[in-house]
Amino acid sequence: MDRKLGNTGAGLRGTISMLALAITLLLAFAFSAACGGRTQSPDNGQSAGQSLELVLAELEAMPVPADADPDSFEELRRELARVLREAWPQRSAARAPGRFAFPYAELNFEEQDSLAYLRWNCYFTADYDMNGEVGISDLTPLGTFLGRDDSLPGFPFWVDGDNNGIISLADITPIGTNFGCSVFNYSVQGTHTPGDADSWQTLDIISRSQREGASLKYQLPDPCGGMQYRIVPLAFDNEESVALYPGNGIIDIIEDVEVVQTGSITGTVVSGVDQSPLLATVTLEGQDPVQTGLDGRFSFSGLEPAARLAIQVSADGFRDNTAVYAVVAGTTREQRIEMLMRAPGQAVDAAAGGFVLGTAQSSLQIPAGSLVDSLGQPLSGNVNVQFSYLDPTDEAQMDAAPGDFCARQLDDSIAMLESFGMVEVFIDDGIGGQANLTPGSAAPVSFPIQPEQQADAPDTMPLYSFDEATGMWVEEAVLTKDPGGKSYSGELSHFSQWNADQPLITTCIEVLVLDNAQNEVEGALVEVVGVDYTGRSSSYTDADGIAHIPCRIDSTVQINASYGENIGGGEFQTPTTVMNCNDSEHGTSIGSITLDGTINYAPKAALSASAYGGAAPLSVQFDASGTTDRNDDIVLYEMDFDGLSGPLDWQVVSAESISHVYTTSGHFLPILRVTDSGGLESTVTILICVQ
Repeated sequence: MDRKLGNTGAGLRGTISMLALAITLLLAFAFSAACGGRTQSPDNGQSAGQSLELVLAELEAMPVPADADPDSFEELRRELARVLREAWPQRSAARAPGRFAFPYAELNFEEQDSLAYLRWNCYFTADYDMNGEVGISDLTPLGTFLGRDDSLPGFPFWVDGDNNGIISLADITPIGTNFGCSVFNYSVQGTHTPGDADSWQTLDIISRSQREGASLKYQLPDPCGGMQYRIVPLAFDNEESVALYPGNGIIDIIEDVEVVQTGSITGTVVSGVDQSPLLATVTLEGQDPVQTGLDGRFSFSGLEPAARLAIQVSADGFRDNTAVYAVVAGTTREQRIEMLMRAPGQAVDAAAGGFVLGTAQSSLQIPAGSLVDSLGQPLSGNVNVQFSYLDPTDEAQMDAAPGDFCARQLDDSIAMLESFGMVEVFIDDGIGGQANLTPGSAAPVSFPIQPEQQADAPDTMPLYSFDEATGMWVEEAVLTKDPGGKSYSGELSHFSQWNADQPLITTCIEVLVLDNAQNEVEGALVEVVGVDYTGRSSSYTDADGIAHIPCRIDSTVQINASYGENIGGGEFQTPTTVMNCNDSEHGTSIGSITLDGTINYAPKAALSASAYGGAAPLSVQFDASGTTDRNDDIVLYEMDFDGLSGPLDWQVVSAESISHVYTTSGHFLPILRVTDSGGLESTVTILICVQ
């Protein structure tokens, strides 16, 4: 069973959850039973150390089961006596165990409520009454079901000792052959080196008395990658009750670790006014927030591939922004994030409420007594309301708009948007958070309709709020065009970022990006900006250098492609065909874009280990020699050997013969990071499980 290790920031540093996968193994096991002389069984008083005469006397005194035919049961009694007389001379406490079949073993590996379990049944051959031991009492169910076959529903297959589909006189033989054999407990064992017979460790002993119906379940306390598990049946005294025929193997599950190539994202946070770098806080769920330096740069490494990853950015005096990245294995995604300054604050009495006028005749009304702080407590006195409007016809402002204009509508469908204006409401609550409206309150708002859009503006307009966690706009309300057709009016139910948008009728275009040597460029950012509409969208090129991007049908668009500092672009016409960008609809090719200059391609990290698990202290030799770079200019190899919570502890290493000793037990997530001469990075992560 393959278990793939996913590494979002939370997965990289947090708890490893078991993959939700059930594997059912229907095996035909051949066992050797430890059926020699022993002390009295705790269940039924029988003893395999009894003399033949006492056993036959017990057999003769056994009453006929209520549901059995007396004549047929008498025949079974005589047949069992005959088999016992034949088998008894070969029995002794010191003899090698006799062979018996165990055809009903069914083992499951399953997950419930994020916990991993082994589940197996408690049937074994000739234990027809399922009391854990083969003895005289097993004649009762045999007599009760005598003559039944598997053509009937509810066939008691555990009584079919010879496994021929009919319960008959022949099923006496397994009782006589395996008389005294017992399975009362099960040893759950594990190892990282199944080829070493001495490496198996007992994890727990499970009693048959814990069974649910006819099955037992065991929760794996800390399932490890590279681990093999087995179930070994035990007699009532916890001696091994069965041994296996060579080649059949013991019940086991093998967890193979698969090395997962991770990706990185980097970016530069700049002012949308003059493109100067900003000191900003950059937040990604599951990762520690990072602060940009004087150059405005930030980066996150060891990320699981993802189609959408929302990065939140905040800077003093600037409107919050969110960039949407795609993370691709082995590559570094880079993006420039522009920030717009917030509007100057306007004082409003929280108790009395007030009117706030924004740019371009945008406006907001704060209802009386409607404000609460970030802890939900009512605000009083003057508050500083920063009401910022974004002009959808201003390209520079649109470059700093949050998200990628992807939206979730009221019917839960996904749409691309054409903006008719955005606003942000920010009120500092004085205790380090943001003030907001009390539940049930509503703040009237007015969006101006820009002259260029007035002719196409519909009478009503959907209103969307921004979800920073997903980087998507979410439809919540509707705006109505005011008399005169120069503005929209509506109400805000909370303070955040809001967008007046018209869903686009979209098509899907296919764009090929090439370098100046006409080679395909993987990982290039391709942005589509409407020329005759105000929407925009973006995507990244795949391994074939192709990006598939949704945009408005029958429209003129400006397409800009970039890879690092290398750029290219042009103006194109979109198809008239309505189409989605998905697995079945790949889009219509509209041509190619060639990037300028010589491209520095990101490296692709690769890592292997001499061992993925074992007992502490565990010495592991790592090998990064499989790492590649199209420019052949890798300058730095670094590793963090545990990948646990807290800042990553990067250590400079070589490409080969990287050694580390794990001295404590637990899950470890070593990360390799490689960097080229241009500063581009690639990461890869594997799982090491130490016992």
